[in-house]
Amino acid sequence: MLERKHLQTLEGYVSGFQPTWNNDLIKLNSNENPYPPSPKIKDYFKDFNFDQLRFYPNAKSDSLRECIANIYDIDVENIFCGNGSDEIISLLFRGFFEENSSVIIPYPTYTLYETVAKIHDVNTICIDTEEDFSIDVDKILSSSKKAAGIVIVNPNAPTGILLSVEKIKFILNQFKGLVILDEAYIDFADENSSCLQLIKTYPNLIVLRTLSKSYSLCGIRLGYCFASKDIISILDKIKDSYNINTITQLLAEEGLKDRAYFNHNLEKVKSTRTRLGHELVNLGFDIYGQNANFLLCKPNNGLEAKAIYDYLAEPNIFIRYFDQPRLADKLRISIGTEKEIDILLINLHKLVREKGMSFESSV
Repeated sequence: MLERKHLQTLEGYVSGFQPTWNNDLIKLNSNENPYPPSPKIKDYFKDFNFDQLRFYPNAKSDSLRECIANIYDIDVENIFCGNGSDEIISLLFRGFFEENSSVIIPYPTYTLYETVAKIHDVNTICIDTEEDFSIDVDKILSSSKKAAGIVIVNPNAPTGILLSVEKIKFILNQFKGLVILDEAYIDFADENSSCLQLIKTYPNLIVLRTLSKSYSLCGIRLGYCFASKDIISILDKIKDSYNINTITQLLAEEGLKDRAYFNHNLEKVKSTRTRLGHELVNLGFDIYGQNANFLLCKPNNGLEAKAIYDYLAEPNIFIRYFDQPRLADKLRISIGTEKEIDILLINLHKLVREKGMSFESSV
């Protein structure tokens, strides 16, 4: 075998099932935004000069970084743009963690972190979340003495649980290694939930963001992060030469600029999330965190999560089932349009009637 020995037993990251697109498909399994990206993107490209694609893209995405800086009131020197957040995650492990060092990761969370750690021969210390999936910061810190880093996805995926700014500050005041705070879903949480401004106080903090969720731009693969100038300079040193193509840079900038459209879509997703949460409770589901563009839920009586997943897949309604510890009796449902959620609920009601179940919620 030609590969490095530690990769021989590696299990790669497994993304959610991606069904073949058709007009009847209701896709609620990948936390994609149910609404299209800003129409200003399409307008911009009506007059786009495609001749410029003969040239290499701007190596550091300078214009895009300036756009992000203006929106978030952060210096350009504190911003890095990557080919999706996934590239930034890989760069962080490449640049900041030695082989055989250790990183603390709560369980459950975004599984790519553990996969990337294994790729770079970094050990993971998985700390179980509480019964309600909340993160116990004391548990995290008590295991951190020999750790080089702590990873926290906030709000967490797939639970939707949010850790408060005060608790993040508590960790930062106690731990001097690298703290990776992934805020992919933060726009769907309450105002002032973000820890972004803390990078101005804590030089060991890095905050990740993405255009995939709240900006409806999964397809262009654009992530960005905020950190001290020292951390950003390392990321610039070790990134690929032209890591973000010209089209992605331009699309991202146009999408970011349209604040009115962005805010309007956010409110629609939040409103539908509230409605879906109430309906699921009435159907006998327990609901966990409501801070992202999805809901993790558990059928409280009778029906099994996998059976519900299979039943909904028949009429082309796809939600997420996790066959792993603590999640196998639960389902994650991405927030869709009002019409998509109507169809989902009609089918859930139909299933309940067919099985003759009587649900009582404990929420």
